[in-house]
Amino acid sequence: MKQIKLLLFIGMLLPALAVAGEVYKWVDEEGNVHFGDKPQKNVKSETVKIDKHTPDPHYRDRMQNIKQNMERRQEVSIEKKAEQNKVSEKNASRCQNAKRRLYPLKQKIRVFNYDDAGERKYIDDDDRASKIKALEAIVKKTCK
Repeated sequence: MKQIKLLLFIGMLLPALAVAGEVYKWVDEEGNVHFGDKPQKNVKSETVKIDKHTPDPHYRDRMQNIKQNMERRQEVSIEKKAEQNKVSEKNASRCQNAKRRLYPLKQKIRVFNYDDAGERKYIDDDDRASKIKALEAIVKKTCK
């Protein structure tokens, strides 16, 4: 059992050893720069020193700012969708109302309004045509 654990431990270390190798740089006959883990034969190559990675001290602050910006954009997006839904509901209501009012006008049904004195006043053909035109414009604009 101990041998299996030892073999597994060594197996886990092998990739790390491969990464820890040296990097070589050389220039070919055409002037192209190449990098590799093995020096090239018959070509002058030099070892490249690779600096250790130092963590960015401001990384967490930047990530926090990015997260806050994303949250703000999501909130704005949710607010815009809510506003669009309100507008859509309002347009649907206007559309339905305009269609309801348009039907009797197009069917030549006698339509009337009440004047200031509370008397019925039937609309004439000119008034009917202008009301139809106005309601059709509302239907075209709000019914989608």
